[in-house]
Amino acid sequence: MTLTDQVVKNIIHKLLNSKDYRIEIVTLINAEFLQFAIDFFKKIVDAKLQNKNISSDWYKAAFLDHNLPSDEIAINSGLNMKTIHNMFNSSTKEIVINAAEEHYDTLYKSIVELVESDSDLELVLTIKFKTFP
Repeated sequence: MTLTDQVVKNIIHKLLNSKDYRIEIVTLINAEFLQFAIDFFKKIVDAKLQNKNISSDWYKAAFLDHNLPSDEIAINSGLNMKTIHNMFNSSTKEIVINAAEEHYDTLYKSIVELVESDSDLELVLTIKFKTFP
């Protein structure tokens, strides 16, 4: 059972017992974010275990993969479906893919320019797989 499944179960239990369930909604939002983060890092760890080079090109190919559902492609690029729909008056998969790729490229370029323009700034993300003896 995932964390989000447990929170949904708590909400239903509170509703059936006429109890205030609002804190569970906040907990559900947190649980969904944590589940997203766990799944995100699992994909990266899996790629590292397969000796793949984790680069911006790998990220773009893995997380903006056209075979993923539209909402995943959008969120992986830093957008959400409502924003895409508002910007393009459509949220077809083709529009989502184009918007996600454009946004990813723009965001990546901005990060690179930020790091290059400030010599005191260095951005490093390290993910280590902890092995046990």
